[in-house]
Amino acid sequence: MPAPFQDLFKSRLVPLQKERERRGWLAQRGAPAITPPHPAFASRLAEVKQRIDIISVAALLGLPVIEHWPSTRRRFRCPVHGDGNDKNPSGVLYTDQNRYWCFGCGTGGSMIDLVIAFGAATSAGRALEWLESHSGIPQPLV
Repeated sequence: MPAPFQDLFKSRLVPLQKERERRGWLAQRGAPAITPPHPAFASRLAEVKQRIDIISVAALLGLPVIEHWPSTRRRFRCPVHGDGNDKNPSGVLYTDQNRYWCFGCGTGGSMIDLVIAFGAATSAGRALEWLESHSGIPQPLV
């Protein structure tokens, strides 16, 4: 492996090792383990992903989506880091992965992250409820 790639690999590996050490240190002191999402959350999210895609979520949030070419990517103007009237769109919606990325903000993620980033919800649970209500899925009674 050439030297620049080794440096890049090490620079990405070191934070992961530090995070693993930090979690071990916290576990020794009685901190709760970081657990994966509840199975009910995962099944509810899978149902939402079957019914609605990220383009529809962007439209519900009022993002101006621009289609310049027929592909799995759509561009949008991000209202978070600017006023939303940028000359060139700075965000990309990846329809095949149901993910987004904004080059201006440096943020990205899934549909849940998109809903949180644009202020429709404050947590993953609230974002899931928001997506369920807008995709016609009855919310579970708890």
